[in-house]
Amino acid sequence: MNISHHILWKNYLKLDGGIYSKRKFNINGRICLETMIPFGLLGTIVVYFIHPLIIKFVNLFSSNAIIVLAIILFVIYIVDNVLSFNVMNKIKKEIKRHSGDSTEIIKKQITEWLEANSILYRHLKKAYPKFRIIERLKKL
Repeated sequence: MNISHHILWKNYLKLDGGIYSKRKFNINGRICLETMIPFGLLGTIVVYFIHPLIIKFVNLFSSNAIIVLAIILFVIYIVDNVLSFNVMNKIKKEIKRHSGDSTEIIKKQITEWLEANSILYRHLKKAYPKFRIIERLKKL
């Protein structure tokens, strides 16, 4: 994910993604000590405890079922990437249209676009009408 994040944000959108640049012990704003330690600990837990359980579960299925599942997941992955790239293109076009600091205008336009075009956003809004994040997005 870090590689795709870097390519999209730095090279395609011409934005700096260094969110850790103001923290101590950071490396080029991409990673810092206070996030690296928990990430390493959780990674160790996944490798030594959770992964063996997943392997046992997967071994319960036939190889044909695993291949079908892999193909389905790959198709979902490709569709997600195409949709994400489409959204990134729209964001890039909005950023280029405005000069100076127009963050609030862009946020409002992106929220309106999500309301009009995103099935998932509309579903969440309908399923959880009192959910705070939806109210916050309306204010943006």
